[in-house]
Amino acid sequence: MGSSINVLVDEKWIPTTRGLMTPREVLLSPLTCAEETQVLHTKDLFVGSGFQVGAVLRFLRDIVVVAERFRQDASRPHPDQLAVDEAIKKLAPYCNPFDADNPFLQQPVNPEEKPKGAVKKLLPSMPGDEAEQFWNFGMTQKKVLDLPAALLTLLIFHHYSPAGNNKYMGRKCEMGSPGLRFVGRDNTATEVFWFDESIYSTLLLNIPKKWVKSSALPAWAKREPCPGVNDAFWNATWSSNAAACTWDDHCLVEVKTGGIPEKWLLPEQGGDLSNKSRAKGIRKKWWDARNELDPMYLYSVNNKGKSQVVRVELGRDATQLAVDWTSQGNPRRLREQCEIQERIWNPSEESRIAFLRHLIGGTSSSPVVRASDFFIPDNPRIWVGNDKTDDDVQEVASFIDKMHRKLKQVFSDRASSGNLANREPRLPQLKNLQADASSEFWRILYPKLEVYIANLGGSIPVAEIMRLAQKAAIDAYRCVVSPYEEVMLPQVETVGSFLRTSTAKMLGSALATQGEVKNNV
Repeated sequence: MGSSINVLVDEKWIPTTRGLMTPREVLLSPLTCAEETQVLHTKDLFVGSGFQVGAVLRFLRDIVVVAERFRQDASRPHPDQLAVDEAIKKLAPYCNPFDADNPFLQQPVNPEEKPKGAVKKLLPSMPGDEAEQFWNFGMTQKKVLDLPAALLTLLIFHHYSPAGNNKYMGRKCEMGSPGLRFVGRDNTATEVFWFDESIYSTLLLNIPKKWVKSSALPAWAKREPCPGVNDAFWNATWSSNAAACTWDDHCLVEVKTGGIPEKWLLPEQGGDLSNKSRAKGIRKKWWDARNELDPMYLYSVNNKGKSQVVRVELGRDATQLAVDWTSQGNPRRLREQCEIQERIWNPSEESRIAFLRHLIGGTSSSPVVRASDFFIPDNPRIWVGNDKTDDDVQEVASFIDKMHRKLKQVFSDRASSGNLANREPRLPQLKNLQADASSEFWRILYPKLEVYIANLGGSIPVAEIMRLAQKAAIDAYRCVVSPYEEVMLPQVETVGSFLRTSTAKMLGSALATQGEVKNNV
């Protein structure tokens, strides 16, 4: 089309609470804004969906990786204008969306197959053709995207495109985009990242030092890998999918999505293999290993010794989420990840964490994002923890989680394990009260637990919180079943008695363990 622009400086397309801005304006805001009140902060980027925020953060992060290679003074986590401008110059050849050979965030259009398809297919929240009518509920979709909207949508597609049947030049979309994980249907793929008030500082907190020491450019820029080089930064920014686009007067009018050209693949990704099925298996193994090194995802090892993504689910009580997070030992795991990866800038006491949560629907072969948001915990200290209090706080959280699960179990309609004589009594007739009992449990526990969480234990004894958790389980049960006592008196009393006895045993065992620990110190 004959146009030549650099999307890093020539186009305002990055969403902020102050409106659209160029990537350069966002990164250099502290240096270029005349007044302090005009300076952008990290929360100014928290607009739109979770995957939009994630795509923007990952993109800005990649620019900063290149910029840091030119920085003269690394003593402060502030932007260096000369360094940022050198990075922009370095990336400029790859930042023209209308370039015929290397269009920004696209694959070149093949003359044999001109792109013809709806631009809405670029979004990970768009279901397959068969389900589209159901999930859209008749809502209209934009048929044409202006340049700012097109650039943002292409950015989202690069980072969060799922596998599916859409294809271009015979190549289907695969599940190797850097920001998205399939964690099972109706589960939440959860990104976690450190953030400070400063945007630049936030980005430095989430960049491993080895990326800066490399000379590689991000894979969305330098598409073809260097032979024999397996670079961590290039790998982290690589995506299995790319769009072919039709433009008209700087507007995106048609698009086809699919896999990437063969020449964009490493040999380790099955790029040289004629057996497509075997190549796909090798490629999946490669990106699974790549994914575990992602600074914006946290992984743990399950009971079977397999690595799995740590999740913070949508639609759950915030206090319960904090307890779940802590009981699993994630605060220590998060800090260890920083140490192992050697981030450019280390978290301070003021640093917080935030989550991007993507609820996954569909199937493993054709997933779709049903919801996507950002979550910033109100009480950040428990989510981060410290070496002195980790063990006590984790033990308390684990005990609370057990109490909560025991309470919910009595309303389950699933039979408990064991022979008939020893099965735990339950109230399957009142299974609809399970959510109410859960909410009441957290309501009773929250005031004291909030203080404990905020102070990472502090002056509140572990035993006191444990006793309160046991009492909360009993009181929550009594509260929700009280309207049914007359018509279901025997069952309600039997289950209530079991709950008191079983939770008392759990409390006694936990307190005994606490006593043993103290005596051995």
